[in-house]
Amino acid sequence: MKQIIDGVEKNGNELLATQATLLLALAELVAINADFDVALSTRASQATLLTRATEATSLLILAQLTAINTDLDVALSTRNAEATQLLVLAELIAINTDIDVPLSTRASETTLSALNTKVTLTSGLDIKVSHKPQTNFQSQGINYTNASIATIAANEYVMALSYTVPAGYAFNLIRFSGFAGNTSGLSRLVEKINFGSFNTGTNVFTDSGFSAPVPHFFGILEAEVTTALSATADTLAITYVNQDGVGGRTATAIMPSGAVVGRRIRATLQAGDTGVQDVTAVTDSAATTGVVRIQGINQLSFLRMLVTDQLYTDIFSDESVIVPAQSGRTIDLEFATRTGVLATERYLSTLFKLIPINT
Repeated sequence: MKQIIDGVEKNGNELLATQATLLLALAELVAINADFDVALSTRASQATLLTRATEATSLLILAQLTAINTDLDVALSTRNAEATQLLVLAELIAINTDIDVPLSTRASETTLSALNTKVTLTSGLDIKVSHKPQTNFQSQGINYTNASIATIAANEYVMALSYTVPAGYAFNLIRFSGFAGNTSGLSRLVEKINFGSFNTGTNVFTDSGFSAPVPHFFGILEAEVTTALSATADTLAITYVNQDGVGGRTATAIMPSGAVVGRRIRATLQAGDTGVQDVTAVTDSAATTGVVRIQGINQLSFLRMLVTDQLYTDIFSDESVIVPAQSGRTIDLEFATRTGVLATERYLSTLFKLIPINT
């Protein structure tokens, strides 16, 4: 344009233009206009230009996100390893919380040492457990000796000593020993209970009120003479509850004529029964006088003495034989002979401890 203007400028303030010059200027202007003057339909609208600007901005953001993603996009295994590490760390923190307790709540070295003496781990799953001595448990003994014993009926036991377990304690048997002055001696240690008494003259049974707590029962049922019987043989029919709690069962005991005080006859239980929980009634078959005690026996230890004056001993592991205290229950030392002959000299001994109940 400057060239065109320069072409028409002449003589200072006076402008002259030839037709040729003007035509030339017009042609150039048309050429310039041709570059700008396009159809309206081909021009971008304001909205389109705004859309294009928005798209440009989006592309820019996408490029930036792609760059960021490149930094973040690492192998999945790496992320998994990091996640695992975080999980382990969380668990360790939880464990540490359990462990990290005040010193006052931790077991002392002395306490741990004491526990170690109670439980000793050997190999694999084998565990050896030893008891710590209890200072409130004291071993005690009952001893019986007699230099001469009168002839007794063969295989019928005689009570030598009776011990009542004190209330609040349980009897824990440790040892039972004995010897005899002949070769036919029998000795036993028993748990005995009184079920009641029967008067053969009045035919009245007086129940002691005792019933063995389920599932406990007594394996032997006896009738012991407490008042001598008259000179007439008598058969007792004893109604009882068996080891399974079934009542109405019947045992029989054949009492010899003129049985003296202390004579004991073992009753025969109804077929299939192994023990007695309770006795509910007694009747007899003859008109006699006298009184018998119906008692249950559990044999805790038995010694058969085949050699004269030789000591026989039965030893028990700790707490293998336990008898709790109960009204009417006693621990008896008894002896018998297989032949009924005079047994010169007899010795019986038991060692036990009393365990406080609920301690």
